[in-house]
Amino acid sequence: MPLVIGIMFEMSASLFHSLSCLSPQYGQIHCVIRELVQMKFGNEAWDAILKKSQLDKHDSFLMFTRYDDSQTFSLVGAVSEALDVPVEAVLEIFGEFFFDYCLRHGYDKMLRTLGSDIKSFIQNLDSLHSLLALSYKGISAPSFRSVPGYLGHSISVSSTSDGLFSRQKKYS
Repeated sequence: MPLVIGIMFEMSASLFHSLSCLSPQYGQIHCVIRELVQMKFGNEAWDAILKKSQLDKHDSFLMFTRYDDSQTFSLVGAVSEALDVPVEAVLEIFGEFFFDYCLRHGYDKMLRTLGSDIKSFIQNLDSLHSLLALSYKGISAPSFRSVPGYLGHSISVSSTSDGLFSRQKKYS
């Protein structure tokens, strides 16, 4: 399982992709971004980002509430501007943080049930998204596939969603 965790950490963008394909976005994304900024950059940075994003500090951070994509774009853009990093870097940082967030908040047990090797883990992500659909109504989750190649496997991620990170990508 450590290999799976290590590879999943490196696939941070696709972890963000899993949540960003919820269309419209769920508040969990907003809550994790808030926790990320507060833990890594402090409350002053968070206050500045919140002000830039023009989101309400209470009403825009409800875990199972659906928010229009424009609110999430505004939040990610405010993080990018305040920290002076490209949006793509914000998404990567978020993905890395999200994986740690999952481990800290007890989702590690759920992730471990997906398989003991990376191929099984990736092949079972679609099943996880089916389970998430029970809590996250209207989820438009990406599809993950392990694709055999000359030097091993690559990971194909595809989505029909107009989410924040919607595209087809292969990770080797």
